[in-house]
Amino acid sequence: MKLTPRFASLLAMGLLASALLTGCNSDTPPANDATTGNETTGSEALDSADTAAQTDDADVQTMSCTVTVLDFKGNPISDVVISVCKGGEEVKKNVSKADGTAKFTLDTDSYEISAESPSGKFYYDKSSAVLTPEATELTLTLYHTADESKAVTIWPSGGEKSALPVPEGATYIPLGGGMTYVVFRPERDGIYEVSYIADATLDIGYYGSPMVVFDTKMEETVDGKVTLSVHRSSINTDGGSTAMFVFGLEPETASTDGCIVTVTRTGDPEKTPADEPWVEYKPTQVKAYEGTVSGTFKDIDVTNPANNVVFNEADGYYHFNAIDGPVVFIRISSDSPYLAALTTVAEKSRVGVYQYDENGKFTGKESYHDMITAYTEIVNDDGVCPLTPELEYMIKTFGTYQKWWDLSFSGNIFQDKIVTPETAWLFICGYYS
Repeated sequence: MKLTPRFASLLAMGLLASALLTGCNSDTPPANDATTGNETTGSEALDSADTAAQTDDADVQTMSCTVTVLDFKGNPISDVVISVCKGGEEVKKNVSKADGTAKFTLDTDSYEISAESPSGKFYYDKSSAVLTPEATELTLTLYHTADESKAVTIWPSGGEKSALPVPEGATYIPLGGGMTYVVFRPERDGIYEVSYIADATLDIGYYGSPMVVFDTKMEETVDGKVTLSVHRSSINTDGGSTAMFVFGLEPETASTDGCIVTVTRTGDPEKTPADEPWVEYKPTQVKAYEGTVSGTFKDIDVTNPANNVVFNEADGYYHFNAIDGPVVFIRISSDSPYLAALTTVAEKSRVGVYQYDENGKFTGKESYHDMITAYTEIVNDDGVCPLTPELEYMIKTFGTYQKWWDLSFSGNIFQDKIVTPETAWLFICGYYS
């Protein structure tokens, strides 16, 4: 059959419509123009022979539309996938740019709009998410939806419950009857303001941690907001446990199906010593004993105030009770009569001190783990090495900080033994005899 020009034009229009319908109904959405960020369709694939068909279709009315997506603070959100649908079928798709906008050219009609991102779905007002010939510009405020797979088990007085996680930002939380719990696990230190957005008045409060959920609020709620200070020491960046904070929401007036929980970082917390990093003391006097020892290692009796040590400048060693007395050694990897080996103490807790000046102002944190490790390398079979001035400094400093020889402190290591602070630090030292 011979094709007339008019029939050829109609045939081209039919092929174009078929291509568009195939893109909407298949799993492969219409492509995006990566250069402009605007939506594209299969029409660009038509060759110049289709021009006649497009000219005949010039009476089809189109409209230019813009969808803008914002967070709860009004900031634009990029990389949100915006889908344009009609009757439940996707017509076009685009991704929001840095300014939060996605633009479309559509046949003049009414369309439903949906939004989601690679990280998950958003909650938004779907009833107003429409484009029409009368409203070609749409602004959507998007909120996170809680990840139910990351729900946290908590233990309030009424028994075990499940609490949805709320990250920094705004998250939609469905509400049931009575108290609904959520858990905030901060990823950085800061002062946080926790509040809500709802069509009903809610009572919001901070109730503790997942393991200990109190019946009463732990912090004051002011104008529907709770302010929380989270210090660096509460944040674990090494994969360990980070502090978690439990909040409760309960409708005070009319019930509501859900609300938006907002978590906003408003500033930096006041720093505490616990937030400051540890600074390792670097040993410089590590040297194995060059002499010979004979006899048995004997611990110094610190209950005898006459016992002491003397440093001999000539040979560089401490000596027991006299400049030419037995060389004094210190236990590094063996237990003393009063305390486990320093290596054991270092494995179980931090061997270090908080430092303050004469006015009581905090100046830093000093750790002795590197020193213990270095001296462990030179101990003999008894787990001892020669006492050095820097080891004396470490024992005196850390022992005083821990109140090891403070007899007024119930946790002192000597208990009912009478010692003097001046020589008590020698409990970990001894000599061969």
